[in-house]
Amino acid sequence: MHANTTIPEGLGCARAYEVTGEQRWMDIVAAYWKCAVTERGTLATGGNTAGEVWMPKMKIKARLGDKNQGTVLYCI
Repeated sequence: MHANTTIPEGLGCARAYEVTGEQRWMDIVAAYWKCAVTERGTLATGGNTAGEVWMPKMKIKARLGDKNQGTVLYCI
């Protein structure tokens, strides 16, 4: 999955929760945050993808290469 397409989907669900107050939207947002941030890890640039595709959870270091953000600094 492309990160740059799933991020707007997550934001849309957050907005749907703000507008409707329906818990299902917040459940989706919480699950997305857990998958995309909490369980995945993040590069020091704030990125967490390679070639705009999600990297395996907590395996970012193994995927660093020429399709990452503009630096090779990382926190894993």
